[in-house]
Amino acid sequence: MSSNSLSLRCVPVPPFQPRCRNPAPRRFARCKAADFASGSLETSLDKLVEVDSQYHGKIRVFQNQDVRVLTTASQDCEGMHSVTFGEQVASDGLWGAMSILPALVPDGPIGLFGLGSGSIAHCIRCFYPNRDMVGWEIDPQMVEIGRQWMDLGDVEKNGNLVINVGDCFSGDAQVPGGFAGIIVNVYTQNCLNSELTQVETMIDLKNRLARGGRILVNLAGDEETMEEARDALMEAFEGEVMFKYATAGNLIALTGLIPSEKSWQKLPDALTENSENWFGGACEGSGEFDEEEEL
Repeated sequence: MSSNSLSLRCVPVPPFQPRCRNPAPRRFARCKAADFASGSLETSLDKLVEVDSQYHGKIRVFQNQDVRVLTTASQDCEGMHSVTFGEQVASDGLWGAMSILPALVPDGPIGLFGLGSGSIAHCIRCFYPNRDMVGWEIDPQMVEIGRQWMDLGDVEKNGNLVINVGDCFSGDAQVPGGFAGIIVNVYTQNCLNSELTQVETMIDLKNRLARGGRILVNLAGDEETMEEARDALMEAFEGEVMFKYATAGNLIALTGLIPSEKSWQKLPDALTENSENWFGGACEGSGEFDEEEEL
């Protein structure tokens, strides 16, 4: 496969897009859930539970038929944190985009740093049923709400996921031999965690990877914070980083050289659109790509 054909997956750097952390996936409308652009959830969905959280302000769960939505609210800002469709999986939007990582890394455990209530874990279990996951979530209320109301307990009981309540940036968030990949989706009070703007943090995460491993990070935030996190990641990985807007304002970053065509072809059909429209970093290099045999 020539470097020219691989470069077709890359596009010129687009303009900055305002943050919209977790917009509703397209499937949401087909499931007859709320239209988030039209007003308050309280008027269109049944509220199942509401708890106060040190890390997420207020955590609320709403339901409409077989759809459940978890929102977090702090400082007069409420956003959709996660969603579950019962037997279905939210394969588009941010969660689907973040679930491409297992196809692009060697065998081995995937670290979920910022597990939340488990939307990404659901996708990975669905599309990669033999892949083990180790999750860290700092908020015990979020974990319990996820287990009770968002089907996180089902993923855990299936044996694919080990859940740790604690700080993913601590030295404890490691596995013997390193992670095949780490998905980082860490927010505090609806803001990108400031740890991700530090080069030292990015280097530390890099050192937790196994050979051939990659990190996939959600960098959505205000422009200044997003740029600081992007620059820290680029420095830690010496420019070997690609970027993509998974949705409007949701900038994600994938470390490593451009994946080979063989690796992209391992994506499940429902996730293949996420192989396109990457830019910056590794895309601006010599056109080299990753030919690791173990992938």
